[in-house]
Amino acid sequence: MTSTLPDNPPAPVQHEPGPPVPGVTLRLAAVTAGLILAVTVLLFGSVLVLGLTVPAVRSHIVTVLAITAFVHAALVLAVEVIVLGRRRELWQDIGITRPSRRLLHLLWQIPVAVVILLVVQGVALLLMGDNGSATDGVSEFGLGPAPAILLFIGAAVLTPLWEEIFFRGVLFAAVGRKWGMAWAVIGSAVIFCAVHGVPILLPYLFTMGVILALLRLFHRNIWGGLALHMTINVIASSAVLVALV
Repeated sequence: MTSTLPDNPPAPVQHEPGPPVPGVTLRLAAVTAGLILAVTVLLFGSVLVLGLTVPAVRSHIVTVLAITAFVHAALVLAVEVIVLGRRRELWQDIGITRPSRRLLHLLWQIPVAVVILLVVQGVALLLMGDNGSATDGVSEFGLGPAPAILLFIGAAVLTPLWEEIFFRGVLFAAVGRKWGMAWAVIGSAVIFCAVHGVPILLPYLFTMGVILALLRLFHRNIWGGLALHMTINVIASSAVLVALV
């Protein structure tokens, strides 16, 4: 009986592994943070210098700051888009993906988060003995409709967007990739809290940072945290505008 099998069967084809797809790294996070810092220092530093040297700017400082806050948020958002470029894997790595039905959980997550934050800040105020209001001393400054609209858009829409892209996107992904998710939650919350730099709000900001990071984990994207962040900033911005307008 003659065998039909070849004497020397062909060896399986070996495919050379391609180069690893780079995700968000600590280096990318550092570069992004440096550019954001540069934009912030340049923009608000210029306003400070003008406010100290130009009487017209000093007399309309609230209007100037409102416009500056809008421009700052827009510029930082543009910087983030430029740094991330068109690399789809980077956008996916920071949580900019297709929203899922899990976002329906926000119907209970946002109210619970707001209550937790109010309790944390209330306890902090009681312990620190501060009964003042965040809007005390600003009601005498008038703010026109156009600057007020720009301030609201900058504070309630653009700022939460760029902060979520950086803190719960770039920074969260970079730290998580290097040291794990637990460090990503704590690290992003600590830096988020420190960057805002308001001593009386530190417990509130740290708690908010942790909640936003947990939402990033739960929803597997930045949309849940962004929804909460926008909700909080809308409430805060509305209170400030009532005092300023």
